[in-house]
Amino acid sequence: TGGSNAFAYSMLISLAGKIAARSNPGGGGGGARQKGRGEDVNPTYIHTYLGRGLCDDEEGALPGDPLARYVSHFFEMSVREGCCNVVVCNAVLDAYGRNSHCEEVFKLHQRMRGELGIAENAETFNSLMQTATRAGWYSLVFELRREMESMGIEPSERTVSIMFAAAAKAQQHARGRKGEALGD
Repeated sequence: TGGSNAFAYSMLISLAGKIAARSNPGGGGGGARQKGRGEDVNPTYIHTYLGRGLCDDEEGALPGDPLARYVSHFFEMSVREGCCNVVVCNAVLDAYGRNSHCEEVFKLHQRMRGELGIAENAETFNSLMQTATRAGWYSLVFELRREMESMGIEPSERTVSIMFAAAAKAQQHARGRKGEALGD
């Protein structure tokens, strides 16, 4: 059925994202997509779990990036099979966000709203906010929270945690810039 297929796709996508983040020495954190991220993921490790030969030339995947290939492959399969839903989309947002594919996260969010017509939930916004925090786009975190509120979506504990982390990192970043200006 569509629901069980959607669950299976969300699990495969989540697994690919977590494996890539673990096998990446940077741990999936950091800012905007950095040189070398994804390329240093051990594709053999991912193939062990997900099967060899999948999506070697998947459309839309970032060149040389096994994570993008697997996530894109499973996501597009869910769309073709008509079982793509908010759970699948959230898994993709999380997988890309964990691995600093910031632009991909926000492109998918626009696709959810437009072409796919999938309504966001708190977890969608949490993934967007987490990605923005990792990328250093702190003001966007609070814009997303306001948008969430205007849509009537209640924040979760994770939402509040992400906001605190973003505020702390923004403050830390501001102090660092102030120190640089003073010649520290």
